[in-house]
Amino acid sequence: MGELQNPDRLTHPDQLRALAILLMVMVHAAATWTPKEVSITSFLAFAISGLGGLAAPLFVTIGGWGMARSRLTKRKVIIRSSFLLTCQILVNLAAPHLFEPFTPGVLSLFAITILLSPLWLAAIRAKWKNGAPVWPVILTIVVFLPWIFPSAMGPSNWDFRVHTPTIISAIQHLLLTGTYPLIPWLAFAMLGAIIADHTTAAQAGKEHNPRPISIWYLIIAGIAFFFMALGAATNQKIPLALPNGHAVLTFFPANTPFLICAFTGVGILWQMTKKLHPCQPLSDLGQRSLTVYVVHFIPFSFLYR
Repeated sequence: MGELQNPDRLTHPDQLRALAILLMVMVHAAATWTPKEVSITSFLAFAISGLGGLAAPLFVTIGGWGMARSRLTKRKVIIRSSFLLTCQILVNLAAPHLFEPFTPGVLSLFAITILLSPLWLAAIRAKWKNGAPVWPVILTIVVFLPWIFPSAMGPSNWDFRVHTPTIISAIQHLLLTGTYPLIPWLAFAMLGAIIADHTTAAQAGKEHNPRPISIWYLIIAGIAFFFMALGAATNQKIPLALPNGHAVLTFFPANTPFLICAFTGVGILWQMTKKLHPCQPLSDLGQRSLTVYVVHFIPFSFLYR
């Protein structure tokens, strides 16, 4: 463990980003080489899917955190969005066993989120006439949209969500029906931006009491919801969580119970890792997470074949 090369850079988000990319690689490896004798209901499968299910939410949350702290010009917004879309196509070409060439994914989610950042950042930073923040209402609406309009999110079927034969289908997948559509995944970027704004305000002395105890109250409520979901799965005799299919928590599409549990998981990881001692290798990995994400599909693709 060496000394940090850039002491002015916050290491906590970099280390969380590294954790997210490691979890992503783990879950993709598990999906590529799942032993036939391992049941999807086994403890190993449950642990891997649980941790892997937090990878993308954590990744997007940190992305929103970075967007809230950056001052991007229109030129930078266009350049970054275009670069991320190009990287998404490279990922698709590197993993033809998973995606079609123009299938929207997590990188295209980042692209559209950055492109629309002036709009949604302004929305969550707005206040009511009494000075109360608007973001709790906006975040609640985004989280519950899959529950209110489930058919708009498309079927829980992987082949449907990656099949992109036309520009119209690509746009639909980018916004609503893909693997990582803007709605509802924008909620995680909003969460990251809200954390960034509260942290900045607290550091500037504008918030004398950021109320860390209330954060743990929300986390405890989220844990209670998870056990309610577990009870519902047991009573209905259906799986608690599946990537897609019939379960209480689904990832494709990200339904409301999954979003609530993922918010809880991200909150726990965020709070627990804030006190970690800075680790240069982990920070370095976090700063190179985009490169690792793009490149790791290449050997996986060859080994899958």
